[in-house]
Amino acid sequence: MVWKAVKKSNKREYAVKVMDKATIFNLRSVDCILNEHKILTSIRTPFIVNIHYAFQDVRNVYLVSPFMQGGDLRYHMETMKKR
Repeated sequence: MVWKAVKKSNKREYAVKVMDKATIFNLRSVDCILNEHKILTSIRTPFIVNIHYAFQDVRNVYLVSPFMQGGDLRYHMETMKKR
């Protein structure tokens, strides 16, 4: 699930990707999530939206990136398949 959030100090909009830890473990996706974090925090290119913050609580993992209106690449690829 992705939420839109606004940082109070600078009024910037961010996308907050929320992932349930239990689901990550059940799907054996821990390595995928760690790789996503590693790649999106290290690569610098105008074609990929980077992660600015990552944190967790007891139940969820959160990845925070700049908000980009219009959806992610997967959404657009699925939309194109249906045409």
